[in-house]
Amino acid sequence: GTQDWRNLTAFRDTMNLTREAVQVARRPPADSAQLRTARVAHLVAMSQYEQALTNSRLPIPQGLHQQVRLLRRLLA
Repeated sequence: GTQDWRNLTAFRDTMNLTREAVQVARRPPADSAQLRTARVAHLVAMSQYEQALTNSRLPIPQGLHQQVRLLRRLLA
């Protein structure tokens, strides 16, 4: 219902904000600890959005799936 769409929108918005935080953290002078923290937050947000899409029986965009896999490898 409407609440599901609000939740999806909120998760997507959070994911976009955390992506911006990663971009900011990458700018000089980059701090590796801050960058890692930003990347972890972005991975959590992307994973939550993926789960919300799955719960709503919606497809997960291929690009999102690839970004999650890449970031998981990067943070391992």
